[in-house]
Amino acid sequence: MKYKSGKLKTIRRQERGVAFITALMVMILLGLLGTVILLSATGDTIIATNYRRSSQAFSASDAGIGLAREEMRLALLNVIQARSTAAAATLVYPPTRKNASNEFDETQLTQIIDDPNLIDPGQAPISTVMANLNARLLLYGNNNAVVGGFTPQITLEIIGPPVIGPRPAPIAGVPQPPSSVSLKFRYTITSIGNNNPTADAIYQRTRTNSEQGVFNLSIHPVPTNATSKVFSEYGAFYGRSTGGNIASGTFRGPVHSNDYFSFGPDNHVIFLEKPTWAGAGGYQYWDTSAGNYAWKTDTFQYDASSNPTVEFRAGFEQVAAAQMPTNVYSQERAVIDAVGDSTAVTKTELMASLRSAFNSAPGDAGSTITNGVYVSSTDGSSVTGGGIYVQGDVDDLQMSASGTQQVVRVTQGGVVTTITITLPGTSSAGSTTISNGSSSTNFSGVPMDKSNALNQQAAAMLFVKGSINGLHGPAVSGTQTGPAVNSAFTITSSGDITITGDLKYQDQVMDANGDPLPGWETTKNVLGVFTNSGKITIRPSLTNNLTAGGNLFIDAALMAFNENAIQANPSADTGGVAYDGVGFNDIFLRGSRAQSKGLAFLGNGRRSDFFDPRFRNGSIAPPFAPQARITTSMATTAAIYVA
Repeated sequence: MKYKSGKLKTIRRQERGVAFITALMVMILLGLLGTVILLSATGDTIIATNYRRSSQAFSASDAGIGLAREEMRLALLNVIQARSTAAAATLVYPPTRKNASNEFDETQLTQIIDDPNLIDPGQAPISTVMANLNARLLLYGNNNAVVGGFTPQITLEIIGPPVIGPRPAPIAGVPQPPSSVSLKFRYTITSIGNNNPTADAIYQRTRTNSEQGVFNLSIHPVPTNATSKVFSEYGAFYGRSTGGNIASGTFRGPVHSNDYFSFGPDNHVIFLEKPTWAGAGGYQYWDTSAGNYAWKTDTFQYDASSNPTVEFRAGFEQVAAAQMPTNVYSQERAVIDAVGDSTAVTKTELMASLRSAFNSAPGDAGSTITNGVYVSSTDGSSVTGGGIYVQGDVDDLQMSASGTQQVVRVTQGGVVTTITITLPGTSSAGSTTISNGSSSTNFSGVPMDKSNALNQQAAAMLFVKGSINGLHGPAVSGTQTGPAVNSAFTITSSGDITITGDLKYQDQVMDANGDPLPGWETTKNVLGVFTNSGKITIRPSLTNNLTAGGNLFIDAALMAFNENAIQANPSADTGGVAYDGVGFNDIFLRGSRAQSKGLAFLGNGRRSDFFDPRFRNGSIAPPFAPQARITTSMATTAAIYVA
């Protein structure tokens, strides 16, 4: 179709209007799209900014919790340690009796940590923590572009009562403090974090976080400035001055006195090792020219002819006094439980824990059990305790050893009771037989020493509730006496003990001159003889010894104390080791001796004391032997962790 030129122009003019509208619409759409894009970008920026500010606030809050928790832990630990250190100086140690069981008074320790003041917001440790935290700021970025901080809130709550840890075995009859006292604290920490505390509120964001947990706090008391020694570790031990001059002789091994020593110019005394004593002012030496004793500190003293009379070849030292044993409860209880502690044994416990040769429990004799000899057994078939219990005085007590058998023969009122202990072997737990005339009972197992849970061993305690009037080994046969002991054994009496004959080891440690024999380090037989309310008298008997003029040999740690009697009467003839050897030659003690005080030595011969080298530092000691404790204070250490 053909158009005229005029009409064509009209159509083109109309098309120009449509193009304009189209272009305008496109421009509007592009403008709207740009606006949307701009708004979107601006929104993302705002969202990102808000997220960043919120993240900063969260980080500040979270960091506040971490700082508050650690500050709280350290502050609580420091407060408890300071309180523990302050209390340690006033803790009663050794403790006085708290009750019949003589336990350590734990309230001295629990009051350190179980205190409402510790959770008071107005007092330390919470007040200390708040002060420290309020002085802190968390910094983000540089030039103070963004500054963040937190506001903490802390609460503490005590959870339950204190928990008392296990108690170590008593030492020298003195109960020890528990290994630990623990307490739990529940904490709640709320931290309000902010990103910009100094800027306008419109830019500030806050986040709140909370945490709840538990602080486990414990304190551990430890006796300090203490030396703990089994009394057998002393070559010689004196609880006080002897009341006279030290007899002539050579001291081998450690020597200690809780008082001081006195020497005369007519005695020749040699100390090969450094002796110690608790008395001040040195030692007393008789000054012949002045006619009195004078305090001396020289390591050598000489008589008028310049002959040495006192020789401290390694010097001497003043130390703290050693605690004396206070009772024999530990040894008595060791018979029935193989452990021993400081609590008195009751008649009910004895009747439930002992069996006679008839395999019957002891009879009821009013305040105590009937006289007799018993083996520790609660079930009537096995040995369940630490040894042998004798009620009443013993007329004669003979120890003998042969091979793997340790034999104890007790004569009491004309009745002879024999206990035979067959020692354990590589494939046998051993056995114990008690016989009395026609009656005999065999028990599986042997007496045990379980006082050290990590080193339980076959060892026996023979406890006599009375005096022992004659203690000896086998009677003389030909020209010799046989061995008395082949195991670890302690004989304890609540009264006096009289030794009337040789007490020799089956496996000898030293010869007659006191020189160690080959293999002495691994020799295991050991004997202790102990009384804490009497004396030990060495009185050789022709019945149990060689002919008149013979020598007496004692392989043992002799320990004799009687503090109560001596304190009431310092001149009392008790609490020591006395020698009555008239008619005999020399007495050889191959072991050690410890006593409240020195007693008289009567005899025609000499006394030779040889220190058993195995006793040094307690490497070997008689079972359940009493211990000496030198201590006057305790320290406590604190520990805390987050559960």
